[in-house]
Amino acid sequence: MKKLLKSFVVFAISLYFGALIIDNVTFAKGYQTLFWAALFLTAGNFLIKPIIKFLLLPINAITLGLFRFASGLLTIWLLTFLIGDVQFSSFNFPQITILSQTVPSFQLKEIWSLLPFSVIILIISNILGWFLT
Repeated sequence: MKKLLKSFVVFAISLYFGALIIDNVTFAKGYQTLFWAALFLTAGNFLIKPIIKFLLLPINAITLGLFRFASGLLTIWLLTFLIGDVQFSSFNFPQITILSQTVPSFQLKEIWSLLPFSVIILIISNILGWFLT
């Protein structure tokens, strides 16, 4: 029970801060939607994510674990599919120049716009989980 509660709190905090960092995420009903999304991610983390990881095991083995983020991406996609109040718009990367090399701006649409958010959620939840152990 403690593990479920800890996971719920970690996901609620990481969803909140992830929505602050990535501006393409909106929770239509505010904290109520955030509560249901965190509850879904907690249940998904214990029920759905192991199934997704098992199904993606061959691809994950071939890529030596680099495809691991796909299970988080699919879980976030299921979140938006099942909870209609969590909405994603297209994600715009601005043009940046690093060491006189220019990276042009580009836009991610549909499921690919979930990728930056799922990476941020993964990072924040791992850091919070590490601090709470």
